Amino acid sequence: MFPQVDNFTDVFFTDSFTGLAVGVSSQGVGLIYTTTNAGITWSLLSYQPQNVILNGIRFARGSTTAIVCGSEGWFPFIARTTNAGSTWTEDSIVNGIGDGLLVSGKLRTPLVGYLCGGGISTSAVMLFTNNGGITNIIDDDDETVAGYLLSQNYPNPFNPTTKIDYEIPLWCHVTLKVYNPQGREIAVLVDRDEAPGHRSVIFDASNMASGVYFYRLQSGNFVATKKFLLLK
Repeated sequence: MFPQVDNFTDVFFTDSFTGLAVGVSSQGVGLIYTTTNAGITWSLLSYQPQNVILNGIRFARGSTTAIVCGSEGWFPFIARTTNAGSTWTEDSIVNGIGDGLLVSGKLRTPLVGYLCGGGISTSAVMLFTNNGGITNIIDDDDETVAGYLLSQNYPNPFNPTTKIDYEIPLWCHVTLKVYNPQGREIAVLVDRDEAPGHRSVIFDASNMASGVYFYRLQSGNFVATKKFLLLK
């Protein structure tokens, strides 16, 4: 029934009848199968990422949004669909964590989700997004930090992604937002309670126009703002 699959790695059903299964061929091609009749029959999707090992598939419950994750060579891999697998968008932002792989995750909603994994030369990684993958946050709660810090993004100027590092010394609610020169909020990168430690946020400005923008960190009474430049 599945002659092209060397092995399956995960399966997920969004309801009693509709599900997706991921696997890999012996040639190293990522394969995704779909069913709409509770698994009685399966169809192979045309989207087949090359040289990719797919390890996980997760739907946001009650929606047609799903993510697949795994590894592409030495780098983590993620792709997202908002129409139950008809089309997919690959997300290169996660390459910012270095070599490694993503194993699994959870989509609490179509916009809020987690991915986890790690690698040979990297420590364990947990990625978080609250805007459908516009940003991914790399957590490092084990690192002791001396105080609050908002670093200059790198690279700067950038196109279309850049990394923003910050540190917090205490448990508190953290927000990190992007604004245009007129002070209008453009994107919310972080809005959650966080433990002390270092964070790296990979921000994707693919849908933004070239220009000067500002990012602002607020944690407790600490507020800091820096400027960055998007050049396309």
